[in-house]
Amino acid sequence: MVRLLPNFFMTSRRQKFLVVTLLLLSVLLTLLIRDFTKTPEPTYQGKTVSQLFAEFRAARTNYQHSGHVSYVDPVSKKLVRATTKFDDTDAWLRGPAAIGLRALGTNALPFLEGELQRRDGGWVRGYRAFYQKLPPSLRTRAPVPSAGRDSIRADAAIALAALGTNAQSAVPMILEIIRTERFFGMAWGLTQGLQKMPYESAAFDPLLRDYCARSDLDGAVYLVERFKLLDLEAAMTLTNALLSPKIRLKQNVFAELTRFAQYGAIVVPALVAVLTSGNAPDAADAANVLRKLHTQAEHAVPALVNALTNRSDEVRYGAVSALEAFGTNSLAALPALITATNDSSVMVRSAALRALDKLDLAKPISN
Repeated sequence: MVRLLPNFFMTSRRQKFLVVTLLLLSVLLTLLIRDFTKTPEPTYQGKTVSQLFAEFRAARTNYQHSGHVSYVDPVSKKLVRATTKFDDTDAWLRGPAAIGLRALGTNALPFLEGELQRRDGGWVRGYRAFYQKLPPSLRTRAPVPSAGRDSIRADAAIALAALGTNAQSAVPMILEIIRTERFFGMAWGLTQGLQKMPYESAAFDPLLRDYCARSDLDGAVYLVERFKLLDLEAAMTLTNALLSPKIRLKQNVFAELTRFAQYGAIVVPALVAVLTSGNAPDAADAANVLRKLHTQAEHAVPALVNALTNRSDEVRYGAVSALEAFGTNSLAALPALITATNDSSVMVRSAALRALDKLDLAKPISN
């Protein structure tokens, strides 16, 4: 190439003209071949899928409202309260552009999946990762990284939700993006879109295992909670989180476990372990969950009986309330319930009497 350049400048004007003309013709021919061989985009009422997606994105501001959000800054670890805009996704998915995408059905899948998969270049992603690690004092001075294609990809995930059952094949792709990429500007769009697609709980199992392997139990609990997962892997995830000293979302774990009665063989032993752990607030919460799982928690009766001697009024009340919910299945707790009718707490005494009443034994011992 170096030797050709001097020859080019030494040629005549006519020869130069011919060379340039040939180059331009070759470029034009390449473009024509590409246009002729390119698969035409599917259309709905005269609009292509790319046009409908552009209209869908542009309409976003029509379906937003302002609100407050609180979050923990990953660097300073401080609680931050900010005003932001939230999308009314349900209304957005009822808009004209969403209706057009839905009408295209599976014909819109290749384009939207392509938009979802296409990432920014390495420099953009690298700067985002660098920016997130900066100390707060430096981050306020550094340029805020551009959302880049992440905002487009997030909108593509929501647009896929417009396809209904036709978008089910895109679920594994979105889950893989969640597993392998740092969200930055995609978290809201990915979760909103995925929530509104048809999916099975089992589809999340590899992602849950990956989160647990990385000791991100809070992230795993968030997935179970947000997507209402209800399978064996989700049950194991919650029980592992419940027994971990690192979990921060323990209250969320207790709340979610009430949905897992069918996995009582896994859930109940974990709750019993917490009930006997010596931590009064957690023990009270565990007793409350056992009360709600009463049909599957009969094996917890001995632990609940022991909890009736706990120094915490809250724990004793939680234990006796659980035994009350067990009904005749708490017959083995009869002596402890009779003793509890003399408890120092009025609430414990009342609950013990109700529990005995369910055993038809309250009348002989009550005044």
